[in-house]
Amino acid sequence: MLLVGATGLVGSHCQKLLLKRPDCQRVTVLARRPLEATDARVQQMTIRFEELRSIQLPPMTSVFCALGTTIRKAGSKAAFREVDFEYPRLIARQALAAGAKQFLLVSAVDAEPGSRNFYLRVKGELEHAIAEMPFASLHIFRPGFLLGERRERRRGETAGIAFVKVIQPLLRGSFRRYHSIPAETVAAAMIGAAQGGERGCNIYHYDGMLALSRRYDAGLK
Repeated sequence: MLLVGATGLVGSHCQKLLLKRPDCQRVTVLARRPLEATDARVQQMTIRFEELRSIQLPPMTSVFCALGTTIRKAGSKAAFREVDFEYPRLIARQALAAGAKQFLLVSAVDAEPGSRNFYLRVKGELEHAIAEMPFASLHIFRPGFLLGERRERRRGETAGIAFVKVIQPLLRGSFRRYHSIPAETVAAAMIGAAQGGERGCNIYHYDGMLALSRRYDAGLK
């Protein structure tokens, strides 16, 4: 299996949880820089993402994609789109050529190609682009505010967490999809979905991810 975005909040948890599974034989990690790896099952591919069109990925069945940035960190809307749209799309194409049947993608709640919000529009365009590829299974995860310890503090994050805690009890019914969710839960949900083998395009919001994370937990027993 291939993991992209292992240095991020969801991706780092995904790597840890995959390695907890006794049936995990190898995880190929695609990254810009070498990572600290203490497990022999982790195979690192250190690349320049700008050269994705020319790389050849090893044979695989599943891709876990948690690659993403922010406009502020990227420096411009064009640079953000390159990281959050172009790179995952190219990885998906290369993975298909390497035999991948299943693609698991971290997106965002309210992602929509026609959104007026640039961030959500790019996320929606990526979902659409990958859905058009002939994967046997596509699993799209649309979390709200992600909770967890980041390597770097983002502007406004503390205030955002406080605001989410205030309004969360009010998010009921169809609004439950906006609940904040631990990044580790999203990672567990991705692995739970990969275990399930559901075919076609599957989209998960808050409650769906909670259910899938329980499937992961059950698989460890």
